[in-house]
Amino acid sequence: MMITAEKVLNVAKMELGYYEKKDASRLDSKAENAGNRNYTKYARDLYAAGFYNGNKQGHAWCDQFVDWCFFTACGGDKEKAEALLCQTGNLGAGVGYSARYYQQVNRFFESDPQPGDQIFFYKDGKWTHTGLVLEVKNGKVYTIEGNMRNHVAKCVYPLNYATIKGYGRPRYGEQAGEIYTLTAFIKEVQAACGAKVDGIAGPETIGKTVTLSAAKNRRHGAVKPVQKYLAALGYSQVGAADGIAGPKFTAAVKEFQRVNRCWVDGEITAANKTWRVLLGME
Repeated sequence: MMITAEKVLNVAKMELGYYEKKDASRLDSKAENAGNRNYTKYARDLYAAGFYNGNKQGHAWCDQFVDWCFFTACGGDKEKAEALLCQTGNLGAGVGYSARYYQQVNRFFESDPQPGDQIFFYKDGKWTHTGLVLEVKNGKVYTIEGNMRNHVAKCVYPLNYATIKGYGRPRYGEQAGEIYTLTAFIKEVQAACGAKVDGIAGPETIGKTVTLSAAKNRRHGAVKPVQKYLAALGYSQVGAADGIAGPKFTAAVKEFQRVNRCWVDGEITAANKTWRVLLGME
């Protein structure tokens, strides 16, 4: 299934006029039970699907709205939606979380927005709001945003609007199965390291990992999954997934460590937390 910007935006358009609710009843109605308590069907559906690091019902929901549009456009395929949104790790539902996901894979741009981009606003040192770019014309960016005065609405801003920080570019146009997801990566690492293959990284998985570097275990079976996953995250310097940890592998690992605030030494170990971050445990 091809996921395009148009497909996601069509989902967003159908949600125009949806109001948040004062409690958890009548969540599927656009206008009934309107309130200001941040109760939405978006939080309900994403929590049921296993998104995020907890139930976000009752929390500010502009970012949840964007995620829900992708989740729905993907036919309820959580892994594919997360991959399109460049999401990895212990997922939160905040604007800053989403911005950092794009930044760490070099898919965050401060200018030249495109339809389907995720727009981000920033003020006084804080990420404040997000939405979807609908179109760009005549020096203005037109958006669809959730939690805009308690509902889903269209908005318009000049391109030089002071609080627009930038735009995250999802991985549109990927055919089903072409995105190397976190779950697929975990399963391949588990198989290579002799852990239970269930796609869930826990104590057993991390306990079975070995140090990977150009000097240690450079041809271990886990090297190739790491190469594939780093490439999927946007660390193109890793080169081909040949299963050998050489100079390109080291360069990509160091860049990943730098972006994710790990000890920068080019080695993937549990001790320096690089394995834990890669496996989505931190």
